Amino acid sequence: MPLSSRKPKPYPKPSDSGGVLIRRLIAFLRAHKISPASTTSAKLIIAISGGTDSLALAHLLVHYGRRICARKQLRLLHINHNWRGESSKADEEFVKNLAKDWGVPLTVKRLKWSPKPGESWEDLARAARKKIYVELSNKYQARIFTAHHMDDQAETVLWRLLTGASQLTGGILVEHGVEVRALLTTRKKELENYLSEEGLTGRVDETNFNERFLRARMRKRLMPVIEELFPKSIEKLALIGLSAQQAAASRAGGLK
Repeated sequence: MPLSSRKPKPYPKPSDSGGVLIRRLIAFLRAHKISPASTTSAKLIIAISGGTDSLALAHLLVHYGRRICARKQLRLLHINHNWRGESSKADEEFVKNLAKDWGVPLTVKRLKWSPKPGESWEDLARAARKKIYVELSNKYQARIFTAHHMDDQAETVLWRLLTGASQLTGGILVEHGVEVRALLTTRKKELENYLSEEGLTGRVDETNFNERFLRARMRKRLMPVIEELFPKSIEKLALIGLSAQQAAASRAGGLK
């Protein structure tokens, strides 16, 4: 058969949840004028821990994200924080196997810890991650996609409101440096449903439930009660964050 007459292989069809998620993701990026796939040379790095959120984002983009970025331009990034001994090693192996199965290149970075008395492990980890993001973004001329979602956004907005933190109601920024948080209009339960339909199960990070951290206590004790009393509270808190960001951007534009 002549090469020109061969039919191209069809793209895989997402599950029902996957179709909804990928269309929403495309719309979200367009609304915020983020177009990593505007050229064929555009590159995208997906930060993946192996947990539910990042696994869903990575699988969605690798398998159904061709309108966002060509598959050959994708790369996975796993940062092993070495917090949880054998569990951290198992997370890394899990992601390595995913990358191999999906045929996508992977970069693994392992952190070493020597915190001084009084230093926050969370702050150190955040600083280390951001340094890695900038390093790899410069190396590959790529944007870094992370899996912060609507529940994270609502929690952050409320946390800043109650603590009087700076950037009071802006919450998690859609873009921060080289990072793009593309799931801020998606609930965690939607990501869980997507993985279930795709037959996938993410790794569990026990530190997310360690109540020595204020955010973990909020996540476990406060947010479920708020949502029970006010069923649309997560969506409304997240909208406050996005609206505040848009208002700030408009003010900044007006000052130019």
